[in-house]
Amino acid sequence: EQRRSRPVLFHSMLKPPENWAAQPKKPRPPRRTLQHVDTHATNPQRKPVLPVLAGHYPSTGVIAIQRYNEDGRDWRQLMSSEIMLALMATSMPPLRLETKGWTKAGQGQIWKEDGSAKAARSAPAAQRRQGLMAAIATGVLQAVEQGSYWAPSFGSPDAEYCTHLSKPMSRLLPVSSLPAPSEAPAPKLSTQSGSMLDVCIELTKQDRSRLAMVQFSAAGDHPRNQLDLAHLELLGAQLLLRTSYLKAILDLEKHLHVDIEEALEAGDVLYTSGVSILRGSVEEGAKWIKDAPTTDVFWVALPRSPQFRPGGLDYISEEDRSAGAQ
Repeated sequence: EQRRSRPVLFHSMLKPPENWAAQPKKPRPPRRTLQHVDTHATNPQRKPVLPVLAGHYPSTGVIAIQRYNEDGRDWRQLMSSEIMLALMATSMPPLRLETKGWTKAGQGQIWKEDGSAKAARSAPAAQRRQGLMAAIATGVLQAVEQGSYWAPSFGSPDAEYCTHLSKPMSRLLPVSSLPAPSEAPAPKLSTQSGSMLDVCIELTKQDRSRLAMVQFSAAGDHPRNQLDLAHLELLGAQLLLRTSYLKAILDLEKHLHVDIEEALEAGDVLYTSGVSILRGSVEEGAKWIKDAPTTDVFWVALPRSPQFRPGGLDYISEEDRSAGAQ
């Protein structure tokens, strides 16, 4: 009778060593927490898709301004026509589609979108508008980080690849080092309707002299409120959406090594030089500017809700007048 062969086990090979506890253990890989996330700038290559929502971590339907380095989508490639269509769509009811998946052409693979993409499509108009603003701002941050962009728009027949984009730099001007208010007659003031950035662009075309802008915030407001796109309209978010000043705000504490809120509360001035005006009006698609003009920005804090005389041209309180003059 032919017997079926059975495997033989060598117990000596399976027997654990005598001093098991003394044997070196293989180190476990570290858990992937926030401390182990690679925060170095990635090389964004994937095509961006709208709509998206503003959030804390980037995903298919979410964009995170403060984690733009971890986003693999190249938001510089967002075309001006796409921005205009998305801006128009924010005035319409949310789009509700049941999409089970779609086939990748030529390979027969089914791609399914995640829940964040569905949530972005069906989100209220205000949230989609905020996501669009975050997408435009992220494109500016990536342009500053990569040092390049396409003007007037990626995919345009006359698009030109613009390089050698420098990063803005900031420094602190303590209130003690500021000169005393001059007794000379105050300069004449004039008002302009629309965006001050458009005024700066026109002035640089007429005169090559150096320009500076002054940004005011209410004393006591946290500096991070400047990044809150949920409470900013398009006109109030011009510096964030169209210039490299957003990059300077994100790097303020790294460059200055001071508490920004305390510095502004004390009356110090935050001075940022080399701010590039990179994009045009958002309503017109935020087209990239080929020869981006530069300006300087002074950031100061003023008392909250001062009382004005009739006409709004003078303070009622002498203390508010003195703080404004300084």
